[in-house]
Amino acid sequence: MGKMMSAFLMLLSLNVSAQTLKSYSGQTLHGQEQINEQPTGNICYVVVRQVTSSETKGHHCFDIEAQFAFNNEQVSKDPVSLMSRVTNYHRSEYPAVKSCAADLDGKTSGQEIYGLNTDILYTPFFAATQKVGGTQYDYFLTIDPETKMPSRARVHVLKWFSERDYDCVNLKNLN
Repeated sequence: MGKMMSAFLMLLSLNVSAQTLKSYSGQTLHGQEQINEQPTGNICYVVVRQVTSSETKGHHCFDIEAQFAFNNEQVSKDPVSLMSRVTNYHRSEYPAVKSCAADLDGKTSGQEIYGLNTDILYTPFFAATQKVGGTQYDYFLTIDPETKMPSRARVHVLKWFSERDYDCVNLKNLN
């Protein structure tokens, strides 16, 4: 009985902390592909492979392992691990206390970004960088404040003599 109660409390605490982000492992999203902010007419995908709470990094922080799928060979379809961005780096309590949350208006100035009332908070932004040879790939995932789900994905590809942005906009859930 004790193990069952511990497991229940752990699941309950994960559910509470996950309310600033409503993305989940196995989620598949689709959207409209853009290259350098110009629509291509193609559909693109983001597959969320895993969502992990990262409370050691800060309050309301998460890691997301995701795959970005564009109709272009320039963008790798390999999974990438994105980390939520710390939002309170400009505050006096940083770096002793960190948070990855913002209120639903995008503000990070109030004490609520450290609190448990996740109805008024969301985790707005995730990022990762990979270098392969002479090419740098910057991955971004933007979260919608109303749905608390991914709304836009971007891969910025920087090569020696060129630079491109691949966007997957207006993301919608397929599951």
